[in-house]
Amino acid sequence: MNPKAAPSAINEALLKLRNFENTELKKKNALFMDYLQSGIEVSYSEKGESKSDIIYIADFNNPSNNSFIVANQWTFIENSNNRPDILLFLNRLPICLFEIKPQAVNRLMQAKHKLRFATTCRKFLLCSFTTVSV
Repeated sequence: MNPKAAPSAINEALLKLRNFENTELKKKNALFMDYLQSGIEVSYSEKGESKSDIIYIADFNNPSNNSFIVANQWTFIENSNNRPDILLFLNRLPICLFEIKPQAVNRLMQAKHKLRFATTCRKFLLCSFTTVSV
């Protein structure tokens, strides 16, 4: 996706993806969406010279260059095990989490609890949350 990018530029982009500013979820999601749509602006040093570049995390011009994975019951561990019903990955980045529960109120509350926990998980960048009642 970024074949001409310097390794230090890619490392800087990864650092930005892993270390969002300590802010509210809505702002984190907006920043991630900007990264997704416009790329990640990076500054780096190469052979003592300051350079800048834009690293893209999705190829919108050639969608076949992207990797899409839908995982069912993906488990990740933070303070406890969490297993969203469906997790959508784009180029190895989790971008959408779905909790699918029966219409019963207690199951809906369980889904909301899982989503609330997932929003604080630093190992995943989640930009969209959906609860579907069936």
